[in-house]
Amino acid sequence: MNNTGNNGRGSANRPANQPRVYGTYDIERAKARNARPVAPVHRQQGQHYDPRSRGNYPSGGYKQNQRRAPSTRNNKNDDKFLWVLIVLVAIMAVVAIVVLFNFIGGSDDGKPTGTEEQTAVTSPDESVEQTTPEQTEETEPEETTPPELLAPVPEFTADLTAYEMYMNPTGEHRDAYLILVNSKNPLPADYVPPNLTDVKSTRKDGRKTQQLQFYAAKALEALMLEADACGMVRTNTPSGYPLSVMSAYRTYEYQHQLFYDTYLVAEMKKGYSREEAEKIVETYSARPGTSEHQAGLCVDMHTLPGADQSFQYQPEAKWLAENCHKFGFILRFPEDKMEITGGIIYEPWHFRYVGRYHATRMKELGMCLEEYVAYLENNG
Repeated sequence: MNNTGNNGRGSANRPANQPRVYGTYDIERAKARNARPVAPVHRQQGQHYDPRSRGNYPSGGYKQNQRRAPSTRNNKNDDKFLWVLIVLVAIMAVVAIVVLFNFIGGSDDGKPTGTEEQTAVTSPDESVEQTTPEQTEETEPEETTPPELLAPVPEFTADLTAYEMYMNPTGEHRDAYLILVNSKNPLPADYVPPNLTDVKSTRKDGRKTQQLQFYAAKALEALMLEADACGMVRTNTPSGYPLSVMSAYRTYEYQHQLFYDTYLVAEMKKGYSREEAEKIVETYSARPGTSEHQAGLCVDMHTLPGADQSFQYQPEAKWLAENCHKFGFILRFPEDKMEITGGIIYEPWHFRYVGRYHATRMKELGMCLEEYVAYLENNG
């Protein structure tokens, strides 16, 4: 068996520390290889070097890179995207043609066809413009509270221009005279109304000149001027007394005197017990502190020697009941409101100042003062 390897150019069994011995053939071959000139080979673009293939390629070991074949999947995706793009372009072209046709071939009035239908589908800005304040006001719900009843300025026979502000107070004065005074709403014993003013139409029979709050006194002057112009202040009455004021403001002390020392005593003289007499007196006179006279806003006026229900049949009483609201007064104790006013009988001579605005509303609503105050509290 031949123990030499590498074509006999070395012993395979030489010791590890023995140097290799080259033969003559090996030395000559190495010299020949080193002496062979090798032409430089330049690498070209798209080539890579392969020393094992040096003798097989004309490029001296450099072989051309092989391009990969295009992927079939990518080709399909490109085709799909192209078709989608073509379809979108076609749709846009059709829309543009339709819009152009509508614009050119519009209606006879010069507006593009379909304008009315297109207004329903508008841009956000156009939608905002459509909700103008005018349109909003038209669509607002109606008020649930009734509008205020404005008191019209009546036509008078006399010239009452200078008294208008007193007959029809406005602003802060309009509601200043609605104070309710009765057995359930008494006044303090020391209450004195402000701005007390003499009443010019006090009956001239030796009695003390009566007084009212300033606005009430001036409105009463206007009433008496108009009553005179209408022939309601006459001297040829059955009693001989013209329409005049018998009583106005009363102090707490004076009302106490009237109730207990005058009226109660008179009823007890008729044989009634004190308890029975008090109940009778309460139907036509108020206990001290519960009388409107102490508020300085009411008057007793008539043509009789004393207050009596028979006054209702006089023309002056009828005229007052029909026209007193024009001057800001109300008939305080109507015939059909006795149960509401605390049992006070019908007093056709007793008038209370509240101002024309409220007096007119009360007349229209058919309410006495108790009803009207409750109405305002419930309805604002």
